[in-house]
This record gives sequence, C-alpha cells and structure tokens, in this order.
Amino acid sequence: MRFILIIPLFALLSIVIGTVAFQYSMEYSEERELENLIISCMEQFGHYSDELVSCLNKNL
Repeated sequence: MRFILIIPLFALLSIVIGTVAFQYSMEYSEERELENLIISCMEQFGHYSDELVSCLNKNL
C-alpha cells in the first residue's frame, strides 16, 4: 500500500526538480549569451561610447 503512494510522489518530485533545473539552465545560458555580447561590444568600442550603445541596441 505504501508503494502506491511513494512511487507517484517520487515521480512528481522528479518532474518538479527536472522542470526547475531546465528553467535555471535556460536562464543561465541566456545570461551568458548577453554577457558575451556586452563583452564583445566593449572590446570593439570601449567602455563609454555611443558606438557601444549602438552595438548593444543593434544586437538585442
């Protein structure tokens, strides 16, 4: 009788953990992509310039 309750709870918990981990990994990859874009534009145009703003606006 216990296994009837334990197995579905375990499956539900696994689904929740998998969903949260997937969302976290997607957010992390998007954040890394944005960081790489910012770094690339800063290397090309410096830290404070109108060209930097244009580069970021164009690529977003």
